[in-house]
Amino acid sequence: IILETTSASSNYLEFRNPTRNWTLWSYGTGDGSFRIHDSTASLTRLTIDNTGNVGVGTIGPSATLTVNSSAAAGSLLVQSTAGSPHFFVNGSSGNVGIGTTGPTYKLQVDDAGTTGRIAGFYNSGTASGDNGFLHIGGAHEGNYYGVELGFINTQGAPSAYKSAMVFKTTDDTT
Repeated sequence: IILETTSASSNYLEFRNPTRNWTLWSYGTGDGSFRIHDSTASLTRLTIDNTGNVGVGTIGPSATLTVNSSAAAGSLLVQSTAGSPHFFVNGSSGNVGIGTTGPTYKLQVDDAGTTGRIAGFYNSGTASGDNGFLHIGGAHEGNYYGVELGFINTQGAPSAYKSAMVFKTTDDTT
């Protein structure tokens, strides 16, 4: 089936059943996007714009993948084929979960049964002075406060790695 027009109007194909009506839409007027529209709910569920950006819940995706949702159940879920959650973003709170679909913090990492590392933060620089720190704290009027835990690379090249573990407060005392 080829639907074609020589004008700037749109082409569409409708699918109807007793409970839901769907429209596949080549949106010729304006932006040239392709849309899957839920006609029953009067909502565009998926958009592919003329640059290849994909939007879920939006007709104007602003990135390669844009997901818009206000549903408390979540905006984005990446899971294994067995259904285990890998990455989850809560649509109403903005909380992010890795290994959980119920994050109660802005970032929550869960890995039940792990006996080793569950998170890693790395600076792959090889020069002396390429340091890595984890900052725990906040900011007020442009001033940061809190504590930092990290390492200082004192030797440079990987073959001669020597580093010191550092714990410091915001006044730079270690």
